[in-house]
Amino acid sequence: MKPRTAMLADLQGAVKKEKMKGSTILILMDENTPHDAEDIKTFHRSTGTSCLATAAITGKLPRTYDRGADNTCIDLAFGCDKVLEALVGLQYEPFYSNGVYDHRGLILDLNIQKLLGGACA
Repeated sequence: MKPRTAMLADLQGAVKKEKMKGSTILILMDENTPHDAEDIKTFHRSTGTSCLATAAITGKLPRTYDRGADNTCIDLAFGCDKVLEALVGLQYEPFYSNGVYDHRGLILDLNIQKLLGGACA
C-alpha cells in the first residue's frame, strides 16, 4: 500500500470512529493533490465530510503553494455537517505573509455558537 493511501485509510478510520462517538470533525491538511482528486472524493463520501474551501469560495480555488507549474489548491480544510453549518468564511493569506513558507496560510471563520451547540449527526 502506498504511503498516501495508507494515511487516508488511517484517517478515514479515525474519523469514522470519532463520528460514532459524536465528535465534531475538522481536518486541516496539505493534501499534496487537488481537492477534487478521486481519492479525496472517496474520503469525503466515506466519512461524511465536505471541503470547506469549495463551500466558501465561488469559482476556481486559489493556488496555495509557490512551487510547480500548475495553479493547484492543495491546502484545505474538511469538516462534518456541523462545521459546514458553522462556516462563516474562509480565505487564504498572501504567500510569505507569515514567514518563509511556500504555502499560504488558511483562515477559517466559524460561528462558535453553532459549532459548540451539539455533536455532528
